[in-house]
Amino acid sequence: MEKIENAKMSDMEMENVAGGTHTEMVELYRVFESKKSGKHKNSIGVYLPGFNEIAKDGIKKRLRNDYGIEAHIDIGWLGMGISSECNTYKDIKTGRSMTHQEVMQRIK
Repeated sequence: MEKIENAKMSDMEMENVAGGTHTEMVELYRVFESKKSGKHKNSIGVYLPGFNEIAKDGIKKRLRNDYGIEAHIDIGWLGMGISSECNTYKDIKTGRSMTHQEVMQRIK
């Protein structure tokens, strides 16, 4: 029983396994793509290692240039969310930290 207790994951670790940081990136990607094309586009590229790094860099650039948000997006080992750190967002003008939900509200 002690082994099981020691093997428990924190809430943050569970969130990252269940989606967490990568899921946030996919949500951002989908909003940007629907704004660009006017419809929901296939987001397969954000799931493929290598391509998801390119997508991440594009999202960070767009958040900075178009919305004044500095983003640290960590999609983990090989872009699969493994060992990822929490994503962080900051309003560039005010320096105030933002939640993912606040970022989503600003870009929609």
